[in-house]
Amino acid sequence: MPDLLGHSITIRYAGIDWVASLFTFLCMLYVGEKRPFGFLLGMIGNILWVIFGCMTLGWGLVTGNVILFVLNLKGYWRWKNQL
Repeated sequence: MPDLLGHSITIRYAGIDWVASLFTFLCMLYVGEKRPFGFLLGMIGNILWVIFGCMTLGWGLVTGNVILFVLNLKGYWRWKNQL
């Protein structure tokens, strides 16, 4: 069993999970600051989570992030039309 910093744990899935987490955190930060750009970051994060879910056969993760993608798209569209 490799250590936490071993390649097989930290970048087992090409680091997609780390990048997806970063985009998700940035999404929350920007939306919390009332900046609609956050929804776009969230959609990128959702796409990455879907890719990760397909790689790991996590169909619940895929389904949830497809739904969240639609909600982010709706949020961006509504916010953009209010400006």
